[in-house]
Amino acid sequence: MAISRAKDAQGRRLGATALGLFILLADLGPTGIYPGASAIADILDVSRSTVWRAEKALSATNLVTFIDVNPKACRYEIAPLAVPEKRQIAGLKSLLEAQVLGSLPAIEPFSDLEQSCSLEGCAESTKPLSEPSPDRAPAESLSAAPGFPHTSPAESDVKNRASKLTPEKMAWFLERPEQMDLYIRFGSDACGRSREECEATLRRSRTDWLIFKPANELYPFTKEWNDPLHAGYYWHGVCRWRARKGINLTIPQWGRLLGEITKLTRAMTSAQAHLYIFNAIHNFELVQYRIGRIGEQLILDETTLGHSLVRQELTTIISHGNAWITAEYERMAAAQQAPGEREYTHV
Repeated sequence: MAISRAKDAQGRRLGATALGLFILLADLGPTGIYPGASAIADILDVSRSTVWRAEKALSATNLVTFIDVNPKACRYEIAPLAVPEKRQIAGLKSLLEAQVLGSLPAIEPFSDLEQSCSLEGCAESTKPLSEPSPDRAPAESLSAAPGFPHTSPAESDVKNRASKLTPEKMAWFLERPEQMDLYIRFGSDACGRSREECEATLRRSRTDWLIFKPANELYPFTKEWNDPLHAGYYWHGVCRWRARKGINLTIPQWGRLLGEITKLTRAMTSAQAHLYIFNAIHNFELVQYRIGRIGEQLILDETTLGHSLVRQELTTIISHGNAWITAEYERMAAAQQAPGEREYTHV
């Protein structure tokens, strides 16, 4: 494939940012209006100067041609031989993940959540939301919360060894959101069991957002919630949203997700963080619409909560009432029926 052999002017192979930019443009189409360095930098979570270097690298390889339309707009064209098929784009995305992320972290909730030191590094992956809220109480261990069974270090070690995911278990959990819920709430021992059986016989995970048995499971927040419970609730919503959109479910990367959750709960109260997550889950289509073309490429995953454009739109949605949100949904529905007249919040 052309991109696998491409080198820049100095004879170096394309780096992760150039590869990510190529994937993004390929997803948008073989030609079109270039979103701009600022928008690309937000999506790839890099600086604009890094994006500019990636643009030069792609231009030097003749994979992508950038054509100035006017001082404020630019078009791009991907070389015909370099336009990848959908399966090739999927392979490029896997290659990008390998370059950026390296080896994946452990996927079992118990082992990941115990590695609190990893949260510091994950929290640096996106910009801080704001200054820490002065009325936020220090984070407490879920094991100290009422109703949560105490686990000794020896018992935790046994749990870690006994709960490793096998490919067969992973396939079962990824079949349906309801089955993924059991993994989030009880770990991999829930494989092949019903919800009733799990609740009656299995130890609850630290990400079980229903641990305090709320009267309303749609809005289960209580003041006892901590970061792992926010993370579990968010991934429960992510899986429901993905199932509606026909997007494959994935096992969460708990370390990365908790990094985003920690930043939220440091910047606002726990109740405000839950409201933010609730709107991210239930109003994400509106967020995508208001962002524009770039929003169409976004999905709910471990890093979505900290994305600057998503954060901007969620803040706007939360600050308005239901009447405004309803009006925005009506405007979105009308625009979808007449796509040629659509106006984008972000180009």
